[in-house]
Amino acid sequence: MAKKKEEVKVDFNTLSDKEKQKIIDKAWGVLDECNDSASMLSEALSNIDTFDDTGCCMLNALLSGRIVGGGFPEGRMTVLAAPSSVGKSYIGLQAAALAQKKGKRILIFDSENAIDREFATNLGLDVTKVKYFPVKSIEQCKNSMYAFLNFVESQGMKGQFFILVDSLGGMMSEMDFKRLEDESSSADMGTLAKSMKQFIKMMTNMSARTKTTIVCTNHIFDNPGQMFPSLEKNMSGGKSVKYFSSTVLQLSAVQVKEGDADRKTGDEAAIGSKGMTGIAIRGLSIKNRVVKPYMEGSMYISWQKGLRKYYGLLELAQEFDLIYNKAGKLYIRSTEDGVDDKYIGTKQEIQTSKKFWDEYIPKLQEKITENWTYNGSNLDLIDEDEIDEFIDEDINEDIE
Repeated sequence: MAKKKEEVKVDFNTLSDKEKQKIIDKAWGVLDECNDSASMLSEALSNIDTFDDTGCCMLNALLSGRIVGGGFPEGRMTVLAAPSSVGKSYIGLQAAALAQKKGKRILIFDSENAIDREFATNLGLDVTKVKYFPVKSIEQCKNSMYAFLNFVESQGMKGQFFILVDSLGGMMSEMDFKRLEDESSSADMGTLAKSMKQFIKMMTNMSARTKTTIVCTNHIFDNPGQMFPSLEKNMSGGKSVKYFSSTVLQLSAVQVKEGDADRKTGDEAAIGSKGMTGIAIRGLSIKNRVVKPYMEGSMYISWQKGLRKYYGLLELAQEFDLIYNKAGKLYIRSTEDGVDDKYIGTKQEIQTSKKFWDEYIPKLQEKITENWTYNGSNLDLIDEDEIDEFIDEDINEDIE
């Protein structure tokens, strides 16, 4: 019987650069055989190459660090978390309308039966080309979306869809429905949090695999047990909603004094509205892989003109010392040599001037890139096993 040929051992460090690269390529090939999605990072699923515009420059910046060309990241799951009546659905539908105009197909999962044809049409959606899916339970939504995105992946339809889920907080688990059918008064034993965790993890994975933009709305609330309420609020569905989502933006309504709305926004109040012309919103970046956490900015939804495109940029430009408020309504600009006393307009004029912001956005973008985005020293990578353990502890606390 012939002797088995002994494998020749090679000292990698003694090889030439060309020989080393051959062996490295073979090593990478082992991974390619195990997973056909394995690739070099420059070509990976995790890369964000495209964003879906929100129609609001400040909102784009908070989500992506890009005033122009930014927005909801394609291939990611984003959560808009806010109390009731802050404009979550409005923002989601407007972004869907803009994505549709760029050729994407729109799919809406509605757990609250709150999105109707007229509302969507008024925001610019062609409702004849929108697939609407009323949601009964978390499991139904999860299984339906997985089957759909699995088919999308198998057909090579990457980057073709925009999905809006409205809302996570409005969903019940199948076990909750069973309790209702059985007329049971027993408390939830962690089933809702477990079901939501599986749903969020599936969306995070499949959105990346299919380059699908997924936007979910969710409810937030204060923890009554906290002695000192946190800036970051609790969300419906448990901790998994935050930890497994790619991006979380927390929104809150800002009070506008009656009678001052038209002066601050340039809108005229409708008769009977007590001076209110829309919703003033404050956005806070809770989690983002592009923008540092706790970056914030202002936005405004006008009842007459929709989500204002440039609203909030003036405030940000002032924070970066690009523009100064000299006295009252007078605004002046800064230059490389210091402050220029040249008058540039009132707040209302600046907030709606395309010509003005075409000049100033590049300067503002430079400041945002410098101050808001990550660098190598502050990039925080989270271990998924540790997250699982932490969320399981949260579920156990709910059970107790």
